Amino acid sequence: RYTNILYRVIETSFTLFNSIIFLTKSENRFWKTPILILGLFLVIISIVVPVQNRQISNLDKEYWESAEGKSYGDRETWKDLKNSRKLTVKTRLTLIHFIGFQTIATFLFQIIGYRKTNKKKTYQWTSTVFGLLSLTYLIFQFMVEIVPTGPFF
Repeated sequence: RYTNILYRVIETSFTLFNSIIFLTKSENRFWKTPILILGLFLVIISIVVPVQNRQISNLDKEYWESAEGKSYGDRETWKDLKNSRKLTVKTRLTLIHFIGFQTIATFLFQIIGYRKTNKKKTYQWTSTVFGLLSLTYLIFQFMVEIVPTGPFF
């Protein structure tokens, strides 16, 4: 439920803010708006990840307290902990995918800005940076598809 709400909020903001690009007339529209959206996603991650880590820590502590003096702990707490970890992985991957998609969209907007505006120098270096970031995301995505292990799983 929590992931679906977060997904919808990010999806709506992604669509809304990227559509603003075509409504503004400034020559900066192709770099300011996409980078602000990318920043918004990074802020969301910086808020969501610590909250999830704290929740897992609390459940883990609760489980081990219930296991004190026994060889196992409370079964319901264990299920909650397991489900919380699964939700955390799903949420983090969703956020990483949105950041990756936004990075690719930003890269494409930098190319469009280079061709349509007079700010060639600005769009040249921003398209290089976001091209490299997009390539990094695609390599990460390829690696996750091959071997789905690591800190997110």
